[in-house]
Amino acid sequence: MNQPMKGATMKKLLLVLTILTFGVGMTFGATVTFNVNMAFQIDLGNFDPASDFVDVAGSLNGWGGSDHFTDADGDSVYSLTVDSVAVGGIEYKFRMNADWGTAEGDPNRTYDVVDGANEIPVDWYNRQEPAATASVEALLQVDMSVQLLNGNFDPDAGDLIVVRGAPSQYGGWGGAIAMTEDPNTANVYIIINQFDNIPVGSAVEYKFVILTGGDPNAAIWEGSPNRSWTPNGAEEDTDDNGYGEILQPVEYFADITPDDIIMQDVTVTFSVDISSVYRALAAGDTLIDTQTGSDDIVDWSEVAGVCINGIMSQWWGWGTDTTCVGEWAMTYVDTFKYSFDYLFTAGQAKNQEYKYGVNSLDNESGFGNNRHVLIDDAAATYVAPEDCFGETNTDTNLPFPQLCAPLAIEEMPGIPTEYTLDQNYPNPFNPSTAINFSIAKAGAVKLTVYNVLGQEVKSLVNSARNVGNYRVMWDATNNNGEKVNSGLYIYRLEAGNKMLTNKMVLMK
Repeated sequence: MNQPMKGATMKKLLLVLTILTFGVGMTFGATVTFNVNMAFQIDLGNFDPASDFVDVAGSLNGWGGSDHFTDADGDSVYSLTVDSVAVGGIEYKFRMNADWGTAEGDPNRTYDVVDGANEIPVDWYNRQEPAATASVEALLQVDMSVQLLNGNFDPDAGDLIVVRGAPSQYGGWGGAIAMTEDPNTANVYIIINQFDNIPVGSAVEYKFVILTGGDPNAAIWEGSPNRSWTPNGAEEDTDDNGYGEILQPVEYFADITPDDIIMQDVTVTFSVDISSVYRALAAGDTLIDTQTGSDDIVDWSEVAGVCINGIMSQWWGWGTDTTCVGEWAMTYVDTFKYSFDYLFTAGQAKNQEYKYGVNSLDNESGFGNNRHVLIDDAAATYVAPEDCFGETNTDTNLPFPQLCAPLAIEEMPGIPTEYTLDQNYPNPFNPSTAINFSIAKAGAVKLTVYNVLGQEVKSLVNSARNVGNYRVMWDATNNNGEKVNSGLYIYRLEAGNKMLTNKMVLMK
């Protein structure tokens, strides 16, 4: 005899039936059908339907698609339907063989997905529509003499100079297609490749790359923009082999010529004024590390020092020496001045890129706002023009640029407990120098410059001053505004019951 179902059992059965009823065939999110026309790529020989495949990589699949497109009717239009795509904007690219080296160029494709079924109209792969084509052979030439001189390239140690570019003849952007030395020209390396059916007017891009020890993973890339050649369909075929000839001129690796390198060893002195940092912090601004958006410096007492980054392309990790005592720490000169000496050897580039950072953080300027110096190698030493911290900045998250020019009498941070008169800096000097002094008690202050005969030359300060640290500049003029002669000068501070004296040298 059948027993009636209890209430709880009946509820469970109804729940299961509901799930089965509404779950069958149900998909979450929208469906998107992608379409791409590969006909022109097939004509160009870039895509073989028998062995190659197309996929899509984008924000919808973590930029790593695994499903292959199909061409059901053989019309060279390949399609793929992707399920469960979130509604909203997506970005994507089509790729051949899941290879980013042969993927579509920039910009990314975009589409706004709506609920339900979406079908994106057909477009040509890489937006490259059929055009007239030309079969060409291209000669590339690169002069490696500068790289040999500066030690970046040593073929005797197994280094290779290769060409990398999108075409398979250049091995893709990660290939290792080696060039060979021109038997007729020392240190010039060449390569000749043949290309079938290249679209007329379509640039073929490439770069020269040094492989240290021949290792594809130890690559030194050119920093210059991509190089290119473009067929025009009228190339001359002098050897009647069916390929028009494109002869690229001899180009220096990274476009660095003998005129761009140092011909003798030079010690370069870099210097920076961070009074701009003091002004910014005194105004209540904050220095952030643009790499992290944090690591804030909010008070002058937190400033431990300054480091220099990027010399000889040695970009070390920002924030790795927050006390500024390591290899790239600059030398403290006075409250606002830091310097750094570096020996550049013959063969290295005259144009050097660098950037400063307080406490080794990336807080001088925004991304790409780096500094450049052109080294003068006429002598064994070169003092680069003094920099003002933050003057190259365009990042609105940083409080720069700020003034670095000193005031006639400038108040400095700190509260002194005694009277002091510092040695001027720089010394010897030309055309101006800074003198720092401290006043321990409010009152009348005199700071005067004398010649060696004891005659007054310049009155720098003659007024009442509060307790504090001060800086005053002397521009090597007398009380009449006239430039004074080179030589030894004495400067004397009179304050309270103290009289302090120092010497300085003007050298023109």
